[in-house]
Amino acid sequence: MFRAARPGDFAQIMSLYRQLHPDDPVHEDGSDAAAFQQILDSPGLHLFVLELDGALVATTYLNVIPNISRSTSPYAVIENVVVEASRRGTGLGRQTDLPPHPNAPGRGGAGRVGWRASAARRGPRRRCWPAGSRR
Repeated sequence: MFRAARPGDFAQIMSLYRQLHPDDPVHEDGSDAAAFQQILDSPGLHLFVLELDGALVATTYLNVIPNISRSTSPYAVIENVVVEASRRGTGLGRQTDLPPHPNAPGRGGAGRVGWRASAARRGPRRRCWPAGSRR
C-alpha cells in the first residue's frame, strides 16, 4: 500500500535512507527524528512509503513549493526515492509514482512535479511530467 508516512515509520525509513546514503552520519542527538517530525507536521512536505506485508520497501519525499508565477500554481520536487536493495528491479519504484493530476491526493495542487536526481545515480530514472500531460 502506498501511503503517507506516519510517526511509527521513522526507523524503517531511516533504514531505507541508509541504503541510499550509506556514508551519512548516524545522529545520536535525535536531530534526525526531530526533522522527521517537522516533515510530518509541515503542510507542504509529504513523505510517502510503500508498505508490503507490514514492511516498508520504498519511500519518496515530495516538497510542494508555493509559487508567484504560473497563476500562483505551486510546483513540487521529488527527492530521496529509494527502494529496498533486495527488491530493486522488481517494479516497486513505479508504485511510488505520483498521480498526474495536480489536485490528486498527494500532489498538493502542484502543476509541475520535478525529480531531483543525483549525478552519481545509476540505473532507471523516473521522468517528470507537467500536470495533465500524457506519459
